[in-house]
Amino acid sequence: MNLIYTNPGLLLLRLGLVIVYVYFGISQLLNPSMWSGVVPGWTVISFLEPITVVYINATFELVFAALLAIGVWSKWVSIILGVHLGIITLAIGFNPVGVRDFGLTLATFAHGFWKK
Repeated sequence: MNLIYTNPGLLLLRLGLVIVYVYFGISQLLNPSMWSGVVPGWTVISFLEPITVVYINATFELVFAALLAIGVWSKWVSIILGVHLGIITLAIGFNPVGVRDFGLTLATFAHGFWKK
């Protein structure tokens, strides 16, 4: 567990990522119907309703944001979150939201691969 970073830039990066993932996780829990419209069509192969996918995604993001916040397995949590957001970014495509998510994906990977 690494609660304290000696590099202030890395700490700011971690805190910023935590805020982003917590915000979107809570937003999905509070208003799942708004988010169910952006669930990619290929998720229907899972036999889950889009709103269920939103709840699963929200829970995943909140749990991993909490792990990142307290510094548990930070490297692996960041890499897993990066892969997760990368898949979302690919599904969204090349548009303003997709470009923003691409930047957040790279920031999440940067945190995971940062030599601590």
